[in-house]
Amino acid sequence: MNFDYDVVIIGGAFSGAATALMLKRKRPEARVLIIEKTAAFDRKVGESTTEVSSCYMTRVLGLTHYLGHHQLAKQGLRLWFSNQPDQRFDDCVEIGTRYQSRLPGFQVDRAKLDSHMLDLAVQAGCELWRPAKVTNLELNNDNGQNVSATFDGGERTARARWVIDATGRATMLARKLGHLRPNTEHPINAVWARFTGVKEWDSYEWRERFPGYANGCLTAREWATNHLFGRGWWVWIIPLQGGDVSAGIVYDNRIFKLPEGRSLGQRMHDHILSNPIGREIFGGARVIEGDVHALSMLPYHSEKVCGDGWAAVGDAAGFIDPLYSPGLDFCSYTSYYVADLLARNLTGEDVTERLRHYNCTKTNTITWATPI
Repeated sequence: MNFDYDVVIIGGAFSGAATALMLKRKRPEARVLIIEKTAAFDRKVGESTTEVSSCYMTRVLGLTHYLGHHQLAKQGLRLWFSNQPDQRFDDCVEIGTRYQSRLPGFQVDRAKLDSHMLDLAVQAGCELWRPAKVTNLELNNDNGQNVSATFDGGERTARARWVIDATGRATMLARKLGHLRPNTEHPINAVWARFTGVKEWDSYEWRERFPGYANGCLTAREWATNHLFGRGWWVWIIPLQGGDVSAGIVYDNRIFKLPEGRSLGQRMHDHILSNPIGREIFGGARVIEGDVHALSMLPYHSEKVCGDGWAAVGDAAGFIDPLYSPGLDFCSYTSYYVADLLARNLTGEDVTERLRHYNCTKTNTITWATPI
């Protein structure tokens, strides 16, 4: 068939760019087009990585140098529990490692990471339409897939053997094909914001006030992903390079409601201040205006994540729960698998069984849930 491209990837953030980059490394001659709707990436959640996605970024993608110079090294997870709002800080329960983490993890500014990944994909030889809005998508199996988009002042159409959906929660193909399903058994919402003026976890002041607390840990609490817990909710606290801190609450809307307040960011801040650990950390903090976001019904999945001529990667395939930061794990698994599948198909290999396997494993993984 006479295709314009071998692969068109819709979405140029981490999942789409990683898929493109891995494919070009496996098949340098592959003709890959990336269509990205935004002129510049904005900040988004997904700042904390686990050892799984960190391994993918360092050992597979080769981002060790970049991550070390432009993002923060992460010192594992720390979990904080309290019984009463007026409980003393050093009387609260802390669970976390005493020593430095042995395996690499990172606290990442996703806007910077996504931009870097897309730059690498373009440097590897991928064509980029940006900003470009997809206006029509036709799937024709072996006969090729047609993608139309507004770009550079006009309408363009690309014909390709494969179309990859990397549109994140927009889930373009799952919605188009009727495969999108909400997870109503795990009804969680999230609100998050970035803050300035957050207190330092390992400051000299705290060593003076809480010597037992300070000496109980030989690694940096501040570089960990710290979590506060309560009935029906948990809060993440993630540092970002430059001094800002990402904080967000995930809650079961059957059990917990945010306090009333002037704005969404202030309501979340007020809730954090009602917790003894949060009060110590965020007492002098301020919400960064215009950087407050909310999502309802976080968990969802697609009953089918690939077919002849198409596949979904990252959040376009599904999402379950941000606890323990699995989002970039799914992005890593899917981009690696789909890039390998595409490379094999472009050499003439029959990938029917690999498509079946991807549908089976991905949908089973993303629908698993543990209630809060």
